[in-house]
Amino acid sequence: MRPVSSAWENCSTQAQVLTPKKPVKQALLVIAMFFIVLLSTLYYLFAFKLGFPGKPVQLSFKDIRLSVEKPGVYETVELDIRLNGSVSNPFDENEVNVTSEIILPNGVKWNMPAFFYQNYERRVVNEGESLLPSGEPFWKLRFTPILEGSHSIVLRVYSRGELTDSRELPLEVKGYSHNPGFVRLNGNYLVCDNGSDLFLIGQNVCWYTESRKTLDYDVWFEKMAENGMNYARIWMAPWAFAVEWSDRVGSYDLKEAWRLDYVLRLAEEKGIYVMLCLVNHGQLRAGENWNGNPYNRARGGPLSSPEQFFTDPTAKDLFKKRLRYLVSRYAYSTHLLAWEFFNEVDLTDNYNPSNVANWHREMADYLRSIDPYKHLVTTSFAGPKEGDLIWRTSGLDFTQTHMYGPDVKDLAQAISSEIKRKLSTYGKPTLFGEFGADWRWFDSPLYYKDKEGVEIHEGIWASLMSGSFGTAMLWWWDVYVDPYNLYYHYNALRKFIANISFSGSEFTELKYRLVDNEKINVSNSNLEIFGLRNETFAMGWVRNKDYNWFNAISDVTLEPVGLVDVEFPDFKTGSYLFEVWDTYSGVKTWAIRLGASNSRLVVEIPAFLKDISFKIIMVEK
Repeated sequence: MRPVSSAWENCSTQAQVLTPKKPVKQALLVIAMFFIVLLSTLYYLFAFKLGFPGKPVQLSFKDIRLSVEKPGVYETVELDIRLNGSVSNPFDENEVNVTSEIILPNGVKWNMPAFFYQNYERRVVNEGESLLPSGEPFWKLRFTPILEGSHSIVLRVYSRGELTDSRELPLEVKGYSHNPGFVRLNGNYLVCDNGSDLFLIGQNVCWYTESRKTLDYDVWFEKMAENGMNYARIWMAPWAFAVEWSDRVGSYDLKEAWRLDYVLRLAEEKGIYVMLCLVNHGQLRAGENWNGNPYNRARGGPLSSPEQFFTDPTAKDLFKKRLRYLVSRYAYSTHLLAWEFFNEVDLTDNYNPSNVANWHREMADYLRSIDPYKHLVTTSFAGPKEGDLIWRTSGLDFTQTHMYGPDVKDLAQAISSEIKRKLSTYGKPTLFGEFGADWRWFDSPLYYKDKEGVEIHEGIWASLMSGSFGTAMLWWWDVYVDPYNLYYHYNALRKFIANISFSGSEFTELKYRLVDNEKINVSNSNLEIFGLRNETFAMGWVRNKDYNWFNAISDVTLEPVGLVDVEFPDFKTGSYLFEVWDTYSGVKTWAIRLGASNSRLVVEIPAFLKDISFKIIMVEK
């Protein structure tokens, strides 16, 4: 019998014989890595470039149901499409492509793909949202007619590039719905297809809370609509609404897509226009969401680092496929205000302005080529003065600005100055996409101390009076505006602008000069005016210079201002009505008839503590 120790020695010797030497280990590792790279390359080549080889599957139309038989103009039509035959990847247009050619009454042809769709039943469980699949998934085509008359919808289904079935459906569009149509630019302002003005009053509502999800928007949109708000910004973030995130790259999350369907339809019902941000910067930041990004090679994607997203051909092709899906699903909506490619793209890892500008130009061109409704296209930056190359060269429709304190103590002045700079520098319309008294969500941010919402008040009135096509959009919707119930600020501004026409107004800055009178010397008058005017109308916001969010939370005591004469130059001789409005209630409080002579209109500003607004209306030449 062998000693136990001898047996272990023999095992050790055998292990030495069977264990490869270090060079052999390295060689095997190199070979393994080679095959991994080769297989990954072949996968992307076939999956996203050439399509998987194989014979076409005999796909045919089984059932087609039309939601509206005789729609009016701007009334959305949906076709629910069920197929005979099965497919393994409904998101790969190389394997299956259900698409349409829509022939309009004027002979123009639109190509609009259908999209793969799963319906859900929404339930409330423990005050949170629960979604349960309802029925089997199918294909859906959405179309919003823009003309009266006879249309023809030709449906086609392709399997691996080969046409396997087609159907033609007539569609008669009669009369006009109550929908004002899609949003267009007219000068520096917005107008709907029916010619009605659209001035945006709103805020960011970028994502839902963890448990309530779409239930949040039932509450937020209701309160916004009750207070005259008509704009919201939404992110397609990893934690809310992102359709290409939870699964592998090129596969879309039907549950999140349904949630966005729901929110967009709710926005339409409430008269709210949505700017849809497609990518938040954290998706391309190693310290934030990059590890979970399906474009990351670690998750089976094509990229080894975030900055390659802007230059890698495969990544760009994949993003174009996502754009195709988003257009097919959401472009129908007249209340989709704009596609916003990025939130604060300058915060992505290893930001390269040239590469990012080229990417935006390429994607904007592609998006416009597939979006028949021609929605507006933009992007955004964290730095107020960032993005010069992109704004100048990428063909985007309007510029944006994001700006935060706590370093910015006087938001009104900062917002007004940046709006004027953007308009002058780029010759494009502009919108203040984000602002706030404090960018932080940690270490006791200062906006919690501003219980009256002075920061909101500053931002929306300064932006209105500086030439933006919407109010500056506050960021902290869920932890500040809603809990503090600060929506009333927006309602007052909505009442003030109710009868003002912005589209085609040709507004310019309202110039003014303070003039001594027997009541007060101008050197003792601590007020300033922000305003706009044209030949027959002017409006202004008069503010106590000490009235800002920082002084409000610092308990600075305000002294009354006013009773000073203000001279407005370049007013034609005639009679004018000067109206004073309360900026917190939206009520006209006082009016007087004045005459202009020698190209001058002089009015005494009444005494006030915080701020007032006014209108100057020509009533007689």
